[in-house]
Amino acid sequence: MSAVPELRIPAQGEPDGQGEAPQRWRVRRIAAAAAVLWVLTGVYAVTPEQQAVVTRFGAVVQRRAYPGIHFALPWPIDRVWRVRVNQLQRLAIGGDLTDGVLGRTQPLDSQFLTGDQNIIHMRVVAHALTIP
Repeated sequence: MSAVPELRIPAQGEPDGQGEAPQRWRVRRIAAAAAVLWVLTGVYAVTPEQQAVVTRFGAVVQRRAYPGIHFALPWPIDRVWRVRVNQLQRLAIGGDLTDGVLGRTQPLDSQFLTGDQNIIHMRVVAHALTIP
């Protein structure tokens, strides 16, 4: 028969043979790694089709951050809001624009009741271009 070594767990307050110095270094390394990761949350990238607005505690600090890699104070101090610019946005009211092209009519989508109780047929397409 082979002898199985006995595993002994030290009691509370009893030295474990490793000492407390390595445990302190381990805690310090973990704390340092957490601090470095927290600081790295301040690095952000803005793509070419975007611009960014940086706010600090809700107040605007930097109105425009152009494409590239930037640094702001770490979260939750600074917050970065990325906005797509040079993008055409379209909103159709009273049916979709393709309905007219394809010859489909949807009369209920384009009927609106006015304040003086009249029914009107209306279709509006609003375009918005975001320019920096």
